[in-house]
This record gives sequence, C-alpha cells and structure tokens, in this order.
Amino acid sequence: MHALMGHVPYKKQTRERLLSATIILLAGLLSMLPHGHVRACGLEPMLNGGFTVSHPDALNIAVAVAKARNSGLLPQAAEKQLSNDVILRLMIADLQQMNRHLKRGMNTESDTGSFSVILVGPGLWSHFFPANGHMLARYHTDGPLKDRPTVVTHHAVLKALLGDELTVSQARDLGLISFDGQGYSDVLALLEGSLINHEKLAQHQD
Repeated sequence: MHALMGHVPYKKQTRERLLSATIILLAGLLSMLPHGHVRACGLEPMLNGGFTVSHPDALNIAVAVAKARNSGLLPQAAEKQLSNDVILRLMIADLQQMNRHLKRGMNTESDTGSFSVILVGPGLWSHFFPANGHMLARYHTDGPLKDRPTVVTHHAVLKALLGDELTVSQARDLGLISFDGQGYSDVLALLEGSLINHEKLAQHQD
C-alpha cells in the first residue's frame, strides 16, 4: 500500500512537467504568429481543461502563473472545476472591483485612452473607456479594441493585485502581466497608481 502511494507524487510531478513542456512548446509556436491573429470571444470553448489561446502572450502568462503557484506566490488552482457561469461571475466581479480602483486613481487631466484587458485561461476580454475622470467598462466582449493597448494577465494575478499581495511592477517583472500595443505606458501608469494600497506603502516607507 505504501509502495503504491509512493508513486503518486512521481506521477503528479511527471504530469506537471509534461504540461509545462507542452505549454512552453505551444508558446514558442504561438510567438511566431503576428499579434492580432489570435482573438476570441470571452469564455470561448475551453481547451485542455480550461485554457484557451486568446492572445500571443497567453501561454507566456500561463507559464509564469504555473511557476508562481509552484513557488507559493499564487494560490493553487481549485481542484474542483467550476462551471463557466460561475467563472464568469467571479471574473466580472473582480474586474468591477478593478474598475473602482481605476476610477479612484484617475483625474480629469489623465491622458489614458481606451484599452482592453484579457484574462487568459478561459479567455475573458473586457474594454475600458476613461473619460473626464470616469471609467466606463464593458465586460465579456469579443476580442480587443482595434489599435488600442491591451493588458494581458490571469484572474489569479488580478486577485493578488486587488488583495495587495502583488504590485503591478512586481507582476510585470515576474511575467505575470504584460502590456501590448501603442500607448500602453499610460495604461501601465494608471494601473500602477490605482492598484496599490497607499496605507501599506506608507507603512513600508516609515
């Protein structure tokens, strides 16, 4: 019995290595495609138990998330597969929370234009439209906004950002979030200034 149980970690480790190798291989193949050739409606039919290729950076983000989970930086994925409806509700709730942060971080003189956000995995696209100090949002949209910047990340990363467990700068350094398209620097600055706990920052500075 003990001998049988002893094989379980090895098999699990082997599966994880095979999955990582497959993701890295697909990432290499996908990187050869021009940007804009991979797009999908939010929560399109899933591949490989919940992963869809919705953006050229999607697989790179997935590899970074897997590494962060293995190191304990991000929580492990839920063992029980949730339905698409539940996943959609959870993602939109966190995107709405992010939008509230963005509204507080904006001002009427902001130069940030519209941008898209893709949560890789299921592949949920959303659009954000800053205007006069306000932020309008459309969730569960069909692909990115044309000729506008795109923020590429994962739902687990978004939750960590909202929970002050990561900063945008840290997530970017770890490959957990990427910014694509002309004018992305304004979007990056908006997220860096909005998704931060200023009370915690002040405590660290003290």
